[in-house]
Amino acid sequence: MASTSHEGAKRMQKRKYSADDVLHIIAESGSDFSESDFVDSDQEIKQDSEEDPASADRTPANAAPTDRLPAERIRAADAPTARFVWEEYPDMDLWEPHWLPDFTRQHGLLMVTTDYQPLDYFRLLSPDATFQLLSDETNSTMALKQAFFLITFLTLTHGQQQALLDYLERRLLAIEDRISVWHDQTNRYATELRDFKQQIVGVLENVEKERETLRSDMENVNTRVDRMEREMDYLETQNPAPPCVEVDDKLVEQQVTRVKEKNKGKYEKLTDCRDMISSIKAMKIVKRIGGPIGLWTKDPVAESDKVYVFNSSHGQVIYEFATIRELTSSLGLTRARKIKLPFPWAGSGHTIYDGYAYYIKEGQEFQVIKFDLKNESVVDSAVFPSEEQVPVYGLSPQTYIDLAADEEGLWAIYATKENEKNICLAKMDPKTLDIEQMWDTPCPRENAESAFVICGTVYVVYNTKLPSRSRVQCVFDVSDMVTSEDAPLVYFPKRYGSHSSLKYNPNEKQIYAWDDGYQILYKLSMKQKLDV
Repeated sequence: MASTSHEGAKRMQKRKYSADDVLHIIAESGSDFSESDFVDSDQEIKQDSEEDPASADRTPANAAPTDRLPAERIRAADAPTARFVWEEYPDMDLWEPHWLPDFTRQHGLLMVTTDYQPLDYFRLLSPDATFQLLSDETNSTMALKQAFFLITFLTLTHGQQQALLDYLERRLLAIEDRISVWHDQTNRYATELRDFKQQIVGVLENVEKERETLRSDMENVNTRVDRMEREMDYLETQNPAPPCVEVDDKLVEQQVTRVKEKNKGKYEKLTDCRDMISSIKAMKIVKRIGGPIGLWTKDPVAESDKVYVFNSSHGQVIYEFATIRELTSSLGLTRARKIKLPFPWAGSGHTIYDGYAYYIKEGQEFQVIKFDLKNESVVDSAVFPSEEQVPVYGLSPQTYIDLAADEEGLWAIYATKENEKNICLAKMDPKTLDIEQMWDTPCPRENAESAFVICGTVYVVYNTKLPSRSRVQCVFDVSDMVTSEDAPLVYFPKRYGSHSSLKYNPNEKQIYAWDDGYQILYKLSMKQKLDV
């Protein structure tokens, strides 16, 4: 249908229609327009022609009637309305829509529209004249306008593209400038880094040379110190200090008489052991656990490898290790079996003997507690029969009574205010905690740090207030089998600080020492006592 209307419109172009033809079209479409409407329009056109003679010349005076406008062209419309619009200069594009039966006139132009869209334009000349189809002129005008709009759009688009290209070019130039600056800065930094590296290499070479020089100087100093120590040992050996070996004959006679009367076998047992210390053969640092004060030891009687640790000068827990290897591999005291004591201890003078822990209870009274390690219970206790006690060692003020065990049994090393300058010794019964015998030794308390007992002979170890090399400087033998000439002057190897405890193990011939938190083993070289 659209193609048919288009062909009809082409046939109508350049054709002339009379007023009767238009009225016929209006009559067939059912419009209420009358001839007077066109007459008025003709008069307007005539007036326009009088004002504009050129316009009148363009309209033929005696235009021949033409064929009527086909009625089927109007009836072919699908839309419900159509109108004739009178306009002097329409500005709308012309296209091929449907014809609609609605007409409107205004300003001498007749326009057929579909849904308010223009279709064909007619100029009304006069009632007896013709209408001339102006579609070609309008189409040409619209085409020119479209071309102008397209050219304008393309021009603007081209201008925008050129502006965009200019902007991108400026940005690329700015980026190139920055890249150039970064390249220059990178080269400068690389040069500075290379120079700094060369300087550092030179400094490190100088430091390495100085370190080698310092190491050489330290080796020389160490060699000189070792030589000096050997010379001091030689001088001390050639000119030993007089040992404090003395036997209180009267006291010994009284005690021996009482002991013989009480238990003849016990006294004879005191004379069986003939070992005495000759020198310290070797030293082994086992581990470092705990604080500067404490003790560690083994049971000299029980056939066991268990090791017991008393950490600090005050506490209530004993740490038990299955072996020394377990102690060395333990992280601190984590692998130990914890044995809780019923009463806290004081000092570092405790010991382990025959499956029992003998320790000094904390308090005003110096009470000895016998504790069963297997059953974890108190077996016995006794107040030490000594009044107004003072610290037994001048350099270990935390210890008032130092319990020691050897081949003969259990001993107690102590000091009293009555005999404040010297150290005292007592033999204890390990079963009943009774005091069997007591001695006043000639060994002074001043500068003493610890002591141990071997075969009934007490060896007192001395040091200085500023810790140096410890030495055995006083020996007291209860059996009077060690003379002044036989008493050795034994020096301990150099170590960390001062000994807070020294515990002798007769089975191993070793001393378990606690030195400023370090657990140390001293291997002893022994010799026989000489009969007086």
